[in-house]
Amino acid sequence: MKKYMFLFLVPVVTLSIALASSVGMANAQTPTPCAPPFCVYVDATLTTGNEDGSQNNPYSQVKEGKYYAQSQPNGALLYVKEGNEWAGPTKVAPVISGGAGSVLPNITIYILLGILALILILLGWQIQRQSQKIQD
Repeated sequence: MKKYMFLFLVPVVTLSIALASSVGMANAQTPTPCAPPFCVYVDATLTTGNEDGSQNNPYSQVKEGKYYAQSQPNGALLYVKEGNEWAGPTKVAPVISGGAGSVLPNITIYILLGILALILILLGWQIQRQSQKIQD
């Protein structure tokens, strides 16, 4: 009876982890393209004003726009005004400071958590078997 209970619990726990990860990934919202801070605008003809990198208040120097784009977790698209048109986009990759390494994708984290959960279940099952042997 207890053997069959273990065989039932492993798929149930694995399925629960898989469902939890898919719900978490489904709730993640994809950013709208060109909504700040995903797009950075630069107009070198501007000399004064409030600069925030938006299309209405672009940076006045390309290096400012590039630095801001690099500071974003996923980088940004850089548009530079040439005449009356916005040239680009140029994808600017993020800069990871301090050698922090790369972030694991969510699916990898969920798989590792699932493996850890299975190990803990097996460990608990083994301890329960040992305690049953001692009681008998």
